[in-house]
Amino acid sequence: MKLSVLVVACAVFGISIGALATVAEFATAVNQFEPSNRIATRSEPEYVPVDGTGATDPPVGEVKLPKFVLVNGNEFDFGTLDRNARGSHTFIVRNDGNKNLQFKLQSVTCGLCIESDFHEAELAPGETGEVTLEYVTRKDLPEFNEGAELITSDPQNTHISLRIRGFVTQNVVIVPTTVVFQNISTHQSHERSVNVFAYRSKDVQIEDHTFTNADLADFFGLSWSPLTTEQLALQDRAIGGVELRIKAKAGLPFGTFNQNLRLSTNIENDATLEVPIHGRVVSDISIIGPGYDSERNRLLVGLVKQGVGAERAILLSTKGPHRETTKFTIEKVTPDNGLDVSLGDATTQNDGAVYVTRIRIRIRDDAPEMNFMGDRPEGLGQIVIRTTHPEVPELILFVKFAVQE
Repeated sequence: MKLSVLVVACAVFGISIGALATVAEFATAVNQFEPSNRIATRSEPEYVPVDGTGATDPPVGEVKLPKFVLVNGNEFDFGTLDRNARGSHTFIVRNDGNKNLQFKLQSVTCGLCIESDFHEAELAPGETGEVTLEYVTRKDLPEFNEGAELITSDPQNTHISLRIRGFVTQNVVIVPTTVVFQNISTHQSHERSVNVFAYRSKDVQIEDHTFTNADLADFFGLSWSPLTTEQLALQDRAIGGVELRIKAKAGLPFGTFNQNLRLSTNIENDATLEVPIHGRVVSDISIIGPGYDSERNRLLVGLVKQGVGAERAILLSTKGPHRETTKFTIEKVTPDNGLDVSLGDATTQNDGAVYVTRIRIRIRDDAPEMNFMGDRPEGLGQIVIRTTHPEVPELILFVKFAVQE
């Protein structure tokens, strides 16, 4: 008998603790609200019954509770927004309870891109209010799905999530944004493609074009055609566009170049488009191999111990119409008491498209102490190579090294 009484007592105690915890949980959400100015409302009745009885006072003994309802849902899709544009949506809140409803903005998922003048509000039973969220397209990502969190005094809906989503785009997207002709030959033409994707216009027309670097304008050409269905599918939500085919013609001078293509189009707000063009035209003869820096035209050997010496091997690669007849000879070596240079026989690669000649460079083991580790050409070792190529009569190769005891 005593055991039964003890079990019943424990059960009653457990139920009481659970009930107190539940009350405390609801009280925590409700206690976050302080009296505040009520927002502009559409109706101001003291009590609006939910059951439609027309009664002006709640039934005797009925518990008074607020009820949070989102009239137009908790999600909104903006569809497509332009880059740097703003999208605004208002969520309608109604209190379907029989007690005043309090709610306030707790947080947003993106402080950079979501703005709102709403802070907190209180609605009488039956009243409606508004929570407006504005999305500013500051992010680089094309799609967004952001939101805000509300806390309310409705014990059944203490936390409410509002969501806004959409797709951010420009009128036009150019892919790739820059055209590069890297290490091309002057003896043949080269072509690169660029796609212009449009999001507002299906019929994109190129009305005029200019290569703005006038000194090199004659070495470039342009043709275009509408994008195919398959090409449009590569860019989400694009509805029109053109494929540009930019040609770098044979005869471009050696070295790096910069050009710019300016287009006049029929695209509203983006009538003028620009495509930067960069590149480098290389000689028919190039130097390749480990330790060789083609940008600075120098071979790095580094520190060499006196009495030991060092050896490096690099290649002269010859292509173009004169590849078979081009010959090389060593004309000058500096310092001649520290460097030995010799040439091997030419061999072919790529079915005869390229001729390769090996250069053997040796730091002599009997070389005296010397320092050719400078940053400027006059502080480096130097190898002068004479060629029979009609356009490249001479090659100069710099060698960076030092001999120490």
